[in-house]
Amino acid sequence: MIFLYFLVGSCFGSFFDYLLEYAHQEQPLQNRSYCDFCHHSLAWYDLIPIYSYCHLKGKCRYCGIQICSQSFFTEILFGFLSLYYGLFCSFTFSSYLTFLYLCFVTYCDLCYGEFYPLYFYSFLAFWLSTQSCFQLIHWHWFTFFCWTILAFLFSIWNQERWLGDGDLYIIVFFTLLFPFSTWLSILFWASTLGILYFCFSRRSAFVFLPFLCAALYPAIYFSFPLFS
Repeated sequence: MIFLYFLVGSCFGSFFDYLLEYAHQEQPLQNRSYCDFCHHSLAWYDLIPIYSYCHLKGKCRYCGIQICSQSFFTEILFGFLSLYYGLFCSFTFSSYLTFLYLCFVTYCDLCYGEFYPLYFYSFLAFWLSTQSCFQLIHWHWFTFFCWTILAFLFSIWNQERWLGDGDLYIIVFFTLLFPFSTWLSILFWASTLGILYFCFSRRSAFVFLPFLCAALYPAIYFSFPLFS
C-alpha cells in the first residue's frame, strides 16, 4: 500500500511536469509527449515515471541526446510527498486531491513564480464534483462573500504586487471551508513563516504562496470535518 502511494504520486508528478512545461512555454497541450530535440512522439513505455528515465540513462530513445532531468526529480518529489501523505494522514479522496494540488501550486510558484488560473479552475471543478449537497450547505458562504469583496478591493489597491493573483485565488476559495477566525489564524502562521524565511534568507522579496499552502493544509486536515 505504501508503494502504491509513491507510485501514484510519481504519476501525478509526471503529469504536473507535463502541464507546467506547456504552460510555461505558452503552448497548447499536445496529444502526446515528444522529445524536445528530435520531436519524436514518445511511446507509452518511454513515459513510465522514474523507471523510463533510469532505463534509458537519461537519454532519448530515438536521438540519444541527454534529456532534462527535471521531470525525473519532479516524479521523485511528488512520489515522496504522496508517500508522506500515506504514512501520516487518513485517506479521503478530497483530502488527497487537495494535498496534491497545494503541493502543485507551491512547486509552480517556487520553480517558475507563476500561478495558472486554468489549472486552478480545473481543480475547482473536479473538487466540487466530489462534494455532496449536504457538504455545500455547511460551507461558510458569508465568509466567502466578505473575502471576495476584500480580494477584489485589494487587487485594485495592490499596485506594487505585494500579493500575487495566486494568493488571492487560494485565499478566496478556501474561505468556503473555514470561519473568519480560522482564516486569521492561517494568515498569521503563513505570515510568520514568511517573515522568518525573509529574515534568515536576507532576500529583498519572496513568494508568499508556499507559506500560505504550508499553513493552509494543516487547518484543512485538522479542522474541516470532510477531511477527518
